[in-house]
Amino acid sequence: EMILVSLLDLNEAPEFTNQNFSIDENSINGTTVGVLSAIDVDADDVLSYQVIGGTGVGILDVNEVTGEVSVVDDSLLNYELTPSLDLLVEVVDSQGLSNSTNILVELNDLNDEQNLIVNSALPVSEGGAAVIVASFLRAVDEEQSDDLLVYSIVNAPVQGTLEVGGIPASVFTQDDLNQGRVSYVHDGSESLSDSFEFLVDDGAGVATG
Repeated sequence: EMILVSLLDLNEAPEFTNQNFSIDENSINGTTVGVLSAIDVDADDVLSYQVIGGTGVGILDVNEVTGEVSVVDDSLLNYELTPSLDLLVEVVDSQGLSNSTNILVELNDLNDEQNLIVNSALPVSEGGAAVIVASFLRAVDEEQSDDLLVYSIVNAPVQGTLEVGGIPASVFTQDDLNQGRVSYVHDGSESLSDSFEFLVDDGAGVATG
């Protein structure tokens, strides 16, 4: 005698596979970070995704249908401020069963170029000298200290000389400017203006001039 047992297929919640991502800092809006992966043992079940928490809320978002994680606010994608972000994401199947996981997104630190924020005219008396301080010439770099921001003279002044610590020089640093070690010495000629051209560099990437 045989007893027939009929099994009812019960819906089971989907599950995420473990995954973390990385992306370059300063990546523009719309940049793909990665694609979430979830599995559901119930054949032909339709899954949807959503963000429900984490430090990456408002900076990263997840496509509800594809699970693609992308950048939505690139102004906050800064390694120096936040080297990593996390997102608490949820996956839901067509029957309403869900599961959640926390994914980590690490930012790749890229070189941030220096910015020249002050470059003002320096008043000098005929035949006199004036100290070039940071209020007249100033560059900043988020990643480098001022002693590593180097100014290189491309075209020297014609009616005067640049000096560092009283010695003619063609190279000086932002720290030299901060400490009042850089001076322009006029040669006494009958001139109303003079100038010099320079490049400033943090030692990585591209110089600013």
